[in-house]
Amino acid sequence: MAEGKRIEKVPYGLAGLEFFLAEGPHPNARSQRPEADAPAVRVPTRLASLHPVVAALKDDARRLVMPPELRRRSLLMLQGMAVEAARRGHAVRKVGSSYRPREGGMDVVVDGFAYPVTIRQEFPESTDRNGPRVSSWRSPMG
Repeated sequence: MAEGKRIEKVPYGLAGLEFFLAEGPHPNARSQRPEADAPAVRVPTRLASLHPVVAALKDDARRLVMPPELRRRSLLMLQGMAVEAARRGHAVRKVGSSYRPREGGMDVVVDGFAYPVTIRQEFPESTDRNGPRVSSWRSPMG
């Protein structure tokens, strides 16, 4: 992860979480620091030996609709999460809840509860890799 960035989460749907990349330290950073010996989740650098759920997403052009670089990064992140969840004894399956067609994701089942993990591009109408494209904008001055 880039220096000065953190992963944040907010509720999504009934039992899901939406993750996003945020800047700067979290306001509660001191109380939220992981233990020194906490294991890091490894994000792979290659799309090889994919978990079946991630492989199905990779092959479905209707899911994870975004520029190729972001799509590849999203698949790598999902693969890392799927491998770590399986290593910890949790099931990973195709997402069971409804989600936007352009998104992609999976369910991680912990103690019988399915937690959806989804990824989507925040500004899907944008084709500019450097930032969002504003499709309509009006000056506040009229």
